[in-house]
Amino acid sequence: TVVLPQEAVTEELLTPAARRRRLTLVGVILLAFLAFSGAFFYYGRPPLVVQGMINTRDMMFRDGVSSYTLGPPVWRSGTVTYQIQYLTERPVDTCHARLTLVWALPTGWEPSYGEASCAKHSP
Repeated sequence: TVVLPQEAVTEELLTPAARRRRLTLVGVILLAFLAFSGAFFYYGRPPLVVQGMINTRDMMFRDGVSSYTLGPPVWRSGTVTYQIQYLTERPVDTCHARLTLVWALPTGWEPSYGEASCAKHSP
């Protein structure tokens, strides 16, 4: 550790202009991070919610899912709807479903409506 007398340090480490630039940069980075996080929470979470429903066998996925394909999302004010094609685990059925998620604060996306129709595979 080096100890200097106060008189030896005659200048500030940062000028006021440099301090403002750094604070502005930190603020811009923070705002960009918050904007990205908010956009992901709104637009990126719905497929993860569907995956979570499949993992927990929620709603129309009670028979388990061995594979699925998510159709393109249909966005409306505060809702998103997916067409889903999936294969159940046992018995092996091919199913087509429509699932609507609704935006609810503070939790985010929640399932609102779902319907499915399945075709039995012959042995």
